Amino acid sequence: MFLRWMVRPYPDLCVWNFIDKKYLFVSLDSGLLRTVSRVFKLKFPGGSNWRNVLRITGLFRRINPEDPAKNRCYLCPLSDICKSARLPVVVREKALMSSREREILEDFLRVSGDRFDQVKVEFPVGRRSIDAVAHERNCNWYVIEVEYELNYTAIGQVIVYRKMFTEAMKVKPKTLIVCRRAPSELKEICELDPGIEIAVIPKLIN
Repeated sequence: MFLRWMVRPYPDLCVWNFIDKKYLFVSLDSGLLRTVSRVFKLKFPGGSNWRNVLRITGLFRRINPEDPAKNRCYLCPLSDICKSARLPVVVREKALMSSREREILEDFLRVSGDRFDQVKVEFPVGRRSIDAVAHERNCNWYVIEVEYELNYTAIGQVIVYRKMFTEAMKVKPKTLIVCRRAPSELKEICELDPGIEIAVIPKLIN
């Protein structure tokens, strides 16, 4: 915990800049151990010991290799019901979809568009614009984020948009990220929240 205070940026102190955040270990107490055990359905015999610090730090490094001690509430599967969770304060305001993103979405709709009876591109919510929203024939709504490659920003975006769509439309949508490439470790992160689907769409030949 002391090293976290000394190394990490605000709200921590960030006094020591000669240690990279990626080398930090998770500060393990009984509360964190209990939460991780329940969320990830894992057992940690021995309680808050060094072996479990290493195991849980390794797990968090898969989620955020640059800073495993950082809290990323919006990636947690409990974020919708946890009163302590906070959405990221700053989420970049996306410009309208690029031509490359449009091509990816069009390829996705060519492959899977039959499942939807309604698709709206660049759907406005407040001052932001969701890449696409779609209504499935079985009555589910989806918010869709389009990226060339799956990344943390896309995951954060689609979760934020899910919340904004729910507040605006009074309907909680499912979430879908459409991309050309998806690193396996990030796909695993998305599996922590069963509401996030990943569609990897290769470039189609006309």
